[in-house]
Amino acid sequence: MKKIKLLMLADLRSSHTKKWADVLSVSGFEVHLFGFTKAFEIFENVIVHEGNVENETAASDEGSLKKGSYLLELKRLKKLIREINPDIVHAHYASSYGFLGALSGKHPFAVSVWGLDVFSFPNRSPLHKKVFRYTLSKADTIFSTSRFMAEETKKYTKKEIIITPFGVDFNKFHPVVKGKSEVIKIGMIKLVSPKYGQEYLIRAFAQVANELPEKKLELIICGSGVDEEPMKNLAKSLGIMDKVTFMGYVMNEKVHEIHKELDIEVYPSTDDSETFGVSAVEAMACGNPIIASRVGGLQYLFKDGEAGFLVPPKEVDPIVEKLKILILDEELRKRMSLAARKTAEEEYDIIKNAGVMIREYQRLLSKKP
Repeated sequence: MKKIKLLMLADLRSSHTKKWADVLSVSGFEVHLFGFTKAFEIFENVIVHEGNVENETAASDEGSLKKGSYLLELKRLKKLIREINPDIVHAHYASSYGFLGALSGKHPFAVSVWGLDVFSFPNRSPLHKKVFRYTLSKADTIFSTSRFMAEETKKYTKKEIIITPFGVDFNKFHPVVKGKSEVIKIGMIKLVSPKYGQEYLIRAFAQVANELPEKKLELIICGSGVDEEPMKNLAKSLGIMDKVTFMGYVMNEKVHEIHKELDIEVYPSTDDSETFGVSAVEAMACGNPIIASRVGGLQYLFKDGEAGFLVPPKEVDPIVEKLKILILDEELRKRMSLAARKTAEEEYDIIKNAGVMIREYQRLLSKKP
């Protein structure tokens, strides 16, 4: 049986791109991947078509509209489409790859919104908003990685929006039997940036460590970023550097190992720019109770009080309160661990989520002349 030929337009440096490409390739698709930049990831069983654009950020290329850099890629994309004649074109990130895909004129054409492309890009100017609406108008189907993003996208289109969360691979992300240890490890795995709220976690941890001196606690901060040095200085000023480990950047293939070491994870993002919360979902898959800000997509990942706790953003005291509850109540941690894993299995299995995408592909192809 002839394989369905899928052309993905996506950031070649994103771990999310790799996840979708890999799971679709093992699901029987011939996957071609078109990007503006060189690939940072290693793709197996995926045909990668690299570009030469430099200085594009991995998560947002909003400036590209002004620079016009990705429009120069349109000729290359059209040439590739003529050469491989894909059955479906699917653009991930509506404001750049989506616009390029819309201009290519190829159908069926699917678009996935990822975050800043819907929350930030259309608000930059009337032209940006027009480009965004144009992309959605040309899409035969629209996917969103969260209900939160879908609601925002509905401001620009009347089309149905299908939810396909960034799922996790349960072969890698799963609970492990931890050796007997008196140390309770608390942490987060995220770019170290003001918007992800490491400051609030560090301040809360310092207060908890001071109020519960009988408990052996360790804080693990994974990730690099603009706030890394300031956060180290904050930990020093609070006198907790002997209890804090800054791990810096962790390769994607090692992230699951860090989650499995932790007992509690905290994601104190400060605003709605946290449109989904992949790290929190990975933590849930590993059976770790979560404390997360009630912002953006984070607030929809689990029910407050079941797999973890939701707290107000930009506040230290609520994090302190919930940390103390979890540290002092081992049975509650165990119950929340089971609930976290169950929620992840029901909602965030990447195979199931890809299945939603595949069924929509099949629907589009069944309508194709």
